[in-house]
Amino acid sequence: MAANSGVYVGNVPHVTFRDGSRLEIDENSLVVLEAPPEAAPRVGLKKGSLSGLARTQGIDIESETGRTSLAGNSEARVGLDKHGARGEVYAGQAKVVASAGEQTLGANQIGSVGSDGQLGAPTSAAVHLQLPARNERLFYRGTPGP
Repeated sequence: MAANSGVYVGNVPHVTFRDGSRLEIDENSLVVLEAPPEAAPRVGLKKGSLSGLARTQGIDIESETGRTSLAGNSEARVGLDKHGARGEVYAGQAKVVASAGEQTLGANQIGSVGSDGQLGAPTSAAVHLQLPARNERLFYRGTPGP
């Protein structure tokens, strides 16, 4: 695309597993991947954040504060910072397990685990992104549209 054409959609680094599950890894993130042949893919989130679309087997995402297990046919985002982990479920459901217990999050719910292993109360996502698509990057010149 020409530099002055107005809109550019960038590519997001991603990994696709055998069953079609997909992880989109955000900038400045560090992950460790394991894809055993007979089990759900396992991801160690060491730093940053990622978005996942789990197909048939689901995806297990482990961090220093606990584990988030995406059920099959679910979509979520998990981030890690100095305060702990935060997960947002866009579709399907995810089970969050920490040292203080576990909770299940449904579509459009947000959950968190503090750095001390305590679960935060689930909340509803107040805003739903419609445009651009999640993780799509749009670069523009001038004032962006609504």
